[in-house]
Amino acid sequence: MPGVQENIDAIADWKQFYLQYLDLKVKGDELHGLCPFHSEKNPSFGIKIKTGQYKCLSCGAEGNAWTFLQKLKGMSKEEANKTILNFAGVKPKPGEPVVSGCMC
Repeated sequence: MPGVQENIDAIADWKQFYLQYLDLKVKGDELHGLCPFHSEKNPSFGIKIKTGQYKCLSCGAEGNAWTFLQKLKGMSKEEANKTILNFAGVKPKPGEPVVSGCMC
């Protein structure tokens, strides 16, 4: 049974998600720009559009949309998950754990 991460990946537009927060350029199936986690002049931050996973080749920061929101906005896992589920248009069922399955 797929977890929340796989389900969200199937419906979320990760390109639009990250463009809400960063100025990025599309290069093939990735987004590239300046890393939001340190000061730099040359783009070293890359995001895979299909999965929403990111990596900075300069500072080594890496993760997914959940960890991105936690680091960038100081959100808890629960807040990041609610934000992503809302972005993707997913409404958790009553009693369903909100963070279950996220790779935070």
